[in-house]
Amino acid sequence: MIRIGFWGTGAATGVADWHAAAFGQDGRARLTAVFNRTLIRSERWASRYGDAIRVCTSEQELWENCDAVVVCTPNALHPTQTEAAIRAGRHLLMEKPLCAGACQAKTLQELAARNGVVAAVGYVYRFAAPVMQMRRLVKEEFSHLYSIRSQMGGVRLADPRVPMEWRMHQALALAGALYDMGSHLVDTASFISGERISEVYCRTQTCLDRRQGARGWENVETDDGACMIASGENTLYDLSVTRVGPGPLQLTVTGDGGMLDLRIGAAEPLLFWKKDKQGGYATRAQAVPNSNSPQQEWFCRQAKAFLDRIEGNDTEISSLAESGYVDEVLLAAVRSAHTKRTETVGAGR
Repeated sequence: MIRIGFWGTGAATGVADWHAAAFGQDGRARLTAVFNRTLIRSERWASRYGDAIRVCTSEQELWENCDAVVVCTPNALHPTQTEAAIRAGRHLLMEKPLCAGACQAKTLQELAARNGVVAAVGYVYRFAAPVMQMRRLVKEEFSHLYSIRSQMGGVRLADPRVPMEWRMHQALALAGALYDMGSHLVDTASFISGERISEVYCRTQTCLDRRQGARGWENVETDDGACMIASGENTLYDLSVTRVGPGPLQLTVTGDGGMLDLRIGAAEPLLFWKKDKQGGYATRAQAVPNSNSPQQEWFCRQAKAFLDRIEGNDTEISSLAESGYVDEVLLAAVRSAHTKRTETVGAGR
């Protein structure tokens, strides 16, 4: 039985609860520990999952009470916490993004291998049924992609009464919607296509620039929305995110095999307009079967993939190296938003 500890409780969005429910349903794991910078939040979180969870007051106590740790903390802390878990010999599932860059991610991956631990990053959209089906169809039906267009939004922070939180401070979040949601778009595009972005042009916007904080009104330091135009070796990308507007993940892929249109939450979440490679698109779309699943199921698949990896099996969970690529795209996007020029992925380090 693998003992699962939590570092951070994901208070603002409840992401730790999604993880906890997923691991709680897998018979190979049990929840045993939680460590959070605010003790009372740890106590409240642990009380929802029974008396068996140890509320820890230090990293060392956390390591003593778990075999693997799920980390749900602010973005800027991720690289040092990843290294701490690896050096403690604990398997690690880090909430995205890793925020380490390709070089540091490679170093951490090598450290994990030397210490005999699994280190993964929680890009949970990989495990959504329509994303998995889209990836399968791209592999089977396409030999060349033309474009990938994707967008994602959220309504919670559109309310100006929502107070300041860590994701609005640059020192903790590094960026706003660009990192929160843009990281998902970049990883999902790469997961589906098997290709990588090489150049990025990005613009960002902060719509609600002041919120009530612990010491009165404070300036919001991170973006509420971002738009990226990017390119790879053969494919053009149009990626946009907002944390002040509606919109579950939407993703459209076009190529020589046809057009795939994914809309999370739709009655038919994945449609396929097949195309003869020497002709045009079909006049009617086909609804792809078995392409609907609730969000909790994604987390369950991800937890299973993490535990399978610990047991030595190959799975589709994101490695540190793969997450390092996403980090480099996001870093190029941040540079582009500042310089207002197209930036090369991997440059500027």
